[in-house]
Amino acid sequence: ADLGGSAFTQPPRWAALRTPADLYIAHYPPALPPAAAAYGWIAQPRLESAARYRSRLPVICVGNFTAGGTGKTPFAIALAGLIARSGAKPWFLSRGYGGSEPGPLKIDTQRHTTTDIGDEPMLLARHWPTVISRDRAAGAKLIEAQAPDNAVIIMDDGLQNPALAKDLVIALVDRDRGVGNGRVIPAGPLRAPLRAQAQLTDIIATTGIGGDAPADLQALLGALAKPLIHTMTVAAPDSEWLRDRDVIAFAGIANPQRFFGLLK
Repeated sequence: ADLGGSAFTQPPRWAALRTPADLYIAHYPPALPPAAAAYGWIAQPRLESAARYRSRLPVICVGNFTAGGTGKTPFAIALAGLIARSGAKPWFLSRGYGGSEPGPLKIDTQRHTTTDIGDEPMLLARHWPTVISRDRAAGAKLIEAQAPDNAVIIMDDGLQNPALAKDLVIALVDRDRGVGNGRVIPAGPLRAPLRAQAQLTDIIATTGIGGDAPADLQALLGALAKPLIHTMTVAAPDSEWLRDRDVIAFAGIANPQRFFGLLK
């Protein structure tokens, strides 16, 4: 598949628009494509940097190629459940985005607030031990000091962060939004050039609330020559109480339509 092919001409839903990507690009401010090229030029060497620290514990990174909205946090929670059932002890490591604490800090759900540590880390900490740290290497060292020897570190985000060596990297791609128009921030949703990010990835997983990924997106991702799996988000059994009831729903996540679709 050509990386400039049809998957990039899908409606750039990441930008909440319904025009084809090439039409949208035509309406860009002239500075955006050069700014995106500069952003990619700066990001790529960082991706290629050698990791500054390798933990004695296994490190699994759940990341994405684009700016948010792929379901990393629920995927990481589900992955932690699989790891726990295998007999190991999952520990989450998060940057703590949205919180005031820089870390490294082990979250105490009775003492810390989302203002301190961010909302996603709080959700993670309600399931398994969670450490926040803007310095991922420092966070891994704190986990090593407190966790048992059979612990596994699960990074929620951080694919593009070179501070901590990773033993397995899973990149999530939303099956509806794909990679948008295939351009780098700010002209598109990619955090860095797609192929450069794919080189750091061991597995690509599409995510969504139902159905298969579109054929052109599957072809695009297949061309990256990485194992490709398809996952689905389903409602938890304890959500049955919502059936046939009128509710007011609010979502403050990166891709709120994913939540509303699951709720329906």
